[in-house]
Amino acid sequence: MIFVQILSAQISLAQSDVKQPTYTWIVKPEYSNIGYYNEGLCAFEKNELCGFFDENGKIAIAPKYESVADFCEGLAAVLINGKWGFINKMGQFVIQPKFDDAWDFSEGLAAVRIGRQWGAIDKVGTIVIAPQFDNLWNFNNGLAAFESNGKWGFVRKNGTIAIMAQYKRVQNFSEGFATVEAFTEKPTNQNHGVIDTDGIYMYDPVLNHAGYFKEGMARAYITNEKNGFINKYGKWTIVNGILEIAEKFSDGLAYIHCNEDNTYGYIDKSGKIVFQSSEIVGYNFKDGYAAAHNKDGKWGVIDKNFQWVVAPEFTNVLQPQKGFATIQKDIKYGIIKIQK
Repeated sequence: MIFVQILSAQISLAQSDVKQPTYTWIVKPEYSNIGYYNEGLCAFEKNELCGFFDENGKIAIAPKYESVADFCEGLAAVLINGKWGFINKMGQFVIQPKFDDAWDFSEGLAAVRIGRQWGAIDKVGTIVIAPQFDNLWNFNNGLAAFESNGKWGFVRKNGTIAIMAQYKRVQNFSEGFATVEAFTEKPTNQNHGVIDTDGIYMYDPVLNHAGYFKEGMARAYITNEKNGFINKYGKWTIVNGILEIAEKFSDGLAYIHCNEDNTYGYIDKSGKIVFQSSEIVGYNFKDGYAAAHNKDGKWGVIDKNFQWVVAPEFTNVLQPQKGFATIQKDIKYGIIKIQK
């Protein structure tokens, strides 16, 4: 078990501490909403219709849909005339719009709703799990969470039940494990545990909270007792009582808030605080960059040296991915490409 130690020195980043050059606009901030790049395309909304940009900022699929989801496994769910279908990257319908709701494709299947019941389809639109659930999520590690009569369980890709509906709430499987919330009479809400794909508890439901497994660890805490991360063997690997810690590790780091002195920063997977500041609040890293804001609430982007690569001057910044970042400037959105 590793106990986090607070650094005595704190680092302050000024707006002038920005690497040069910084970024170029590939989509000017004139759109009402923009998402993230996924599989080379990024969803956007303008004049209440949605389409997709390519990585050059050009419109790849014209805005004509009422709503869209990200591309996953080569297809994107789109809403048109009140029904959901799936298009390919050329904007052609592969699965006609006939569903009342739909999730992204994951592991070759997508959850869809027909009327009030959820089932799953394959990539040509064939129903492989008949609509029968009150709710159904994406498949991960071969299983998808489902809800039936107010209880949650997990179903296999062939439609057979892997773990019976018995939980109050669940999270999807990640890295072979899932957090579940058991029905309990405990007054302290110590009813969160972690199960494997056979439904066996890796960590008994005595936690107040547990998150997704990412990079081998999951965020967990027991009120007034333990606060940190557990590993896949159910052992506490990072423990500290005075930190508010992020839900997951990303790019080897997790962001933190120190309650004692109201500072923010990051820990590495050994539990060491590698950055701490009263001037900057950073969020999850991805592909080497993280969105962050200064104490005045202005947003920019930092790198893993904890230096500004995009000065904090914007209303909001979505999590950067692969060198791109969606920027909110006042009430409009655009996309920048970060210069390396």
